[in-house]
Amino acid sequence: MDGYTFHPPVMLSDDTLTALYEGNGLFAKIIDTPAEEATRQLPVLRGDKDAAEIVREGLDCLAWEEQALTAVRWARLFGGSIAVMLVDDGGRLEDPLRMERVRSVDDLRVYPRSQVSVDLTQAQPEYFHVSSRYGDFTVQESRCLLFRNDPMPELTESPLFQFWGVPEAYRISAAVDRAALASEQAVRMLDASIQAVYRLKGASAILATDEGEQHVMQRLQVIDAARSAWNTILLDADSEDYSFIAAGFDGKGEVAELALRYLAAVSCIPPEILYGYHSPRWWRNSSPAAQETFYNYVEGIQRRMLHDNAQRLISLILRAGAAAGKLGQIPPPVIDFPPLWSESASEKATAALSRATAQLTRAKTIQTYMEAGAVGRQDVRPLLKRLRESERNT
Repeated sequence: MDGYTFHPPVMLSDDTLTALYEGNGLFAKIIDTPAEEATRQLPVLRGDKDAAEIVREGLDCLAWEEQALTAVRWARLFGGSIAVMLVDDGGRLEDPLRMERVRSVDDLRVYPRSQVSVDLTQAQPEYFHVSSRYGDFTVQESRCLLFRNDPMPELTESPLFQFWGVPEAYRISAAVDRAALASEQAVRMLDASIQAVYRLKGASAILATDEGEQHVMQRLQVIDAARSAWNTILLDADSEDYSFIAAGFDGKGEVAELALRYLAAVSCIPPEILYGYHSPRWWRNSSPAAQETFYNYVEGIQRRMLHDNAQRLISLILRAGAAAGKLGQIPPPVIDFPPLWSESASEKATAALSRATAQLTRAKTIQTYMEAGAVGRQDVRPLLKRLRESERNT
C-alpha cells in the first residue's frame, strides 16, 4: 500500500496499562472476556471419583475459578502473572517445595507481572521478588504457578516480554482507538449533516445599517437558543423562514462498521460477544466460523496458561488428601476441561426439526421413485438401511 507503513508500538508503562484497564471499558472487556470464558468451569480429574471429589472440594476452598480468572486477566493485561501457593510442607517461601511433606494447600495469592521482578539473565529464574502493598517478599519458583501471555520471538528487543509474554494492549490498542474514533466521528457527521438556515426578508438592507448586524445577531441567538442546537446560516429572502437542510453522508455507517469489525478481528472476539447485542445489520446472524474461532482461541488460553498450572495444583491437593488419610493411593493428576459451549434447548430443537424435515423429504423422494417405477421394494430396503445408519452417526 503506497504511503502506508507499519510502525512498532510505543512502549507502554505499567501505569499506562493500568489506566487503560481502569478507564477504557471496551479495552477492559477485551481483556476480561476470554479470561472469564476460559475459567468459567473447574477442571475435572480423570478416573477415581473419590479423588475427583477431593480435588473439586480443594479447588473450591482455594477459590480457583476467581484466582485463575485474576491470573489470566493480569497475564493478558501485563504479559504475565504468578499465583503464589501457600503450602504447608514445613518450609519457608524462599525454600524449594518438598512434595513428599505436603500436608495442606492453604491459599493462593495472585500478583501481576508489574509487581514481580525476576533475573532475566536466567532462562528459568529461581526466585520471584514480589512488591505488594502488604510488604515485599521473595518466593522460590517451585511454590508459584506461572501464567504467561502469548510468547515473543527469541530475538525480540524486550527480554521482559520474551520471558513473560506480550501484553494484549500492544496488539489491540490501535484498533480500540480506531473503533472509538469511528463511533465518535459517525455521531459528529450526523450532527454536521443538518444545517439550520434562517431566511430574513431584507437581510442585506438591515445589515447595511449601523446597528443592523447587532440586531440580526441578537435575533439569531434567540432563535438558536429556542429552536436548535446547531449554528444558523442567514440568507436574504423574500420572506422570513427558519428551516433545516440535511446533507447526506453515504457510507458513514460502513466506516464505523469496518472499525468495529477490525477490532473484533484483532481481539479474536466475535462482534456478538464483544459488543453484547444483535444489530439488524451486519452481525445479525451469528457466524458459526466466528464462534468456533473464538472458542478455539479460549481453548488455546486453557492449554497455554491453565492446564499445567491446574495439574500442579491438583497434584498438591491429592498429596494433601493422602496425608490427611482421605486417599489410599494418589492417582495421576490427569485433568480435562469441560466443553466451553453446548447446545441450548432451542438449538437442539432446531437441529431435531431439521433432521425430521430431511427424513420426510427423503421419504417423499423414495415414494415418488416407487410410484414412477424407477425403483422396487428390494431396492428401497438397503437404501433405507444406509439412511438410518447415517442418521445414527450424525
